[in-house]
Amino acid sequence: KDTSGVMIIAKGDISHRNLSKQLKERKVKKKYLAIVEGKVPFDEKKVDIPMGRRGREPEKMAVTFRRPKSAITYLRVKERSPTATLLEVMPFTGRRHQIRLTLSFLGSPIIGDKKYGKSSELISRQALHAYSISFSHPLTGKTLSFCAPLPEDFKNLLSKLSLNFR
Repeated sequence: KDTSGVMIIAKGDISHRNLSKQLKERKVKKKYLAIVEGKVPFDEKKVDIPMGRRGREPEKMAVTFRRPKSAITYLRVKERSPTATLLEVMPFTGRRHQIRLTLSFLGSPIIGDKKYGKSSELISRQALHAYSISFSHPLTGKTLSFCAPLPEDFKNLLSKLSLNFR
């Protein structure tokens, strides 16, 4: 609920079943933008972490080796500043809190992420934006692609951190 951007909503049962199948078969392509703490030490990276529910905090996920599910995420640096990095994030699997946990695990939590990092005076929510999504139309099969413009708070944070998004 603290992530801005584009999302898919099915309007009927046929569409819902079809979109669910596309998601399960990993045919839906999603790109997020995340502003993370610090300078990320790589330009591109594929990350595969074992994740699952955190024992006594079931609403929180954790890296675990007890009945884990694989969480595969592709990361690409878009821009760096002295204190932060703008990343393009492409989750291959669709696990709950996958992006947030992955970035925190790598030591670069999303700015403003109270659950897997810490709150920030620079933004009132996590700096995560669902930038684009592509999938096949449930009835026609035609490829549909949508992009969501950056919200003002995200743009303001980019500016404060001297980061540019092109």
